[in-house]
Amino acid sequence: ERGETLLTRNKRAAQRRGHRAHHRRKEAREICQRRPLFVDFADVGWSDWIVAPQGYDAYYCQGDCPFPLADHLNGTNHAIVQTLVNSVNPAAVPKACCVPTQLSS
Repeated sequence: ERGETLLTRNKRAAQRRGHRAHHRRKEAREICQRRPLFVDFADVGWSDWIVAPQGYDAYYCQGDCPFPLADHLNGTNHAIVQTLVNSVNPAAVPKACCVPTQLSS
């Protein structure tokens, strides 16, 4: 009986750990991050006047900004205030959204 009880407890603990790990992976997918976006000049009707390249990687930002804003997200003063107001009254202002902090050519 002791072995059976121990096995049941260990199984429940493993299930809880698996649930928490799944939740953390889901949160990581939803946090603000750069996503791929290829702009094909033929698709937007520009291939008749742009010879090369055929397109470019534009990328875009998508995801949630957590509350409180983490240091690595480089939140502006506006984003910080917007996040605070949204946390008190979500109907007053939308959640802050992510924007790029650096652009390259």
